[in-house]
Amino acid sequence: MAYYNRAIAYCELSQYQRAIEDFNNAIRLKPDYAQAYYNRGLTYGKDIGQYKLAIENFNNAIRLKRDDHDSYYNRGLAYLKLEQYKSAIEDFNKAIHLNPEFSETYINRAIAYFTQSNNKFGCRDAQKGCELGACDLLKFAQNKRLCP
Repeated sequence: MAYYNRAIAYCELSQYQRAIEDFNNAIRLKPDYAQAYYNRGLTYGKDIGQYKLAIENFNNAIRLKRDDHDSYYNRGLAYLKLEQYKSAIEDFNKAIHLNPEFSETYINRAIAYFTQSNNKFGCRDAQKGCELGACDLLKFAQNKRLCP
């Protein structure tokens, strides 16, 4: 647990390589530590842009904790960054099933749909995201005449 806590502190200090080393140590000591895989995935993905490594870590987190909305959501974001839209949408679907009130999942699934020129589903998700409090994408899509 000490390695994990220090890794989190390193992330907050933007010392990502040190954080990854400590996540590695935490996982070595406790191979079933889903949260360590999840946070190492965040570090690889959001912090340093290594999306394939992020996906591998989210895969492990999901294998250990199948009902973790955050792992599906963030793996979906990594797939979105890699332009693997079908996989991103599948993960966003799972994340929505687990937490239907998180607006950002709808917004990012809408982006995946819009990127594939599926405006019908993109608009539907942008509208749902707006109903949950995130209206910027819907307004943008309406201004671009993608949505009514």
